[in-house]
Amino acid sequence: MAEADWGSMADAVAGSSILSGVSAGFIEPAGGGSFVFGFNSLVSTAGVAGRYVDLANFNPYVKGVSIRGALRRGPSAAVTGSAPMLWAGIQSNPPSVNDPGYLLLLSDANPHVVVLRKGDPSGPVSATGTGVLAVGSTSYEPNTWLHLRMDVITNPNGDVVINCFQNDLASNNVTSPVWAAIPGISQVIDDALQVLTGSAPLVGGFVGFAFQSNGLNQRGYLDHVQALRQV
Repeated sequence: MAEADWGSMADAVAGSSILSGVSAGFIEPAGGGSFVFGFNSLVSTAGVAGRYVDLANFNPYVKGVSIRGALRRGPSAAVTGSAPMLWAGIQSNPPSVNDPGYLLLLSDANPHVVVLRKGDPSGPVSATGTGVLAVGSTSYEPNTWLHLRMDVITNPNGDVVINCFQNDLASNNVTSPVWAAIPGISQVIDDALQVLTGSAPLVGGFVGFAFQSNGLNQRGYLDHVQALRQV
């Protein structure tokens, strides 16, 4: 997708606080092109910046969606203080960083793990606490590319089914992934009865990626982001 296919999330910090854009100055994931999309915080205050797919049938999508992309917590001024993420299901139009969605993120920790959470991109990004639906059992050092996928599917009865996958970049490029379950993260059903998560399933909405920073000179990178919708 081209730059024009993406919109900026509402209620995000100013672009002068968290710089974002493409650059050829950083190592790409296996099979990536010459450029990656990066974030760099220039302030120490907490904030979120992000993009959403702004295309017909995605603004918003009606049923379900699959979001895939390679994420990396880059070398930063401190080893904690940031979390890149893929997200789906935010209902506001345009989608706000303060509204709930399904988030697949790299936790703000050293080392970090993959976390599936139902909540807003401005909320907690740890492996524990409110909204955490599942936590990966493998930990990773900063500067590690992880190629992740989150499928958010709406069933006819109103349940939303969330399946998460990972492509091993040591064996498969981002352009030819072999998807497998993320260790420790099994299927999650956000049920129409609002029992398992305590809130209504997020049917339809918007999809995209974001970066949360809680410190100065925090960096995160993404590459090969793709979105597919349920028909």
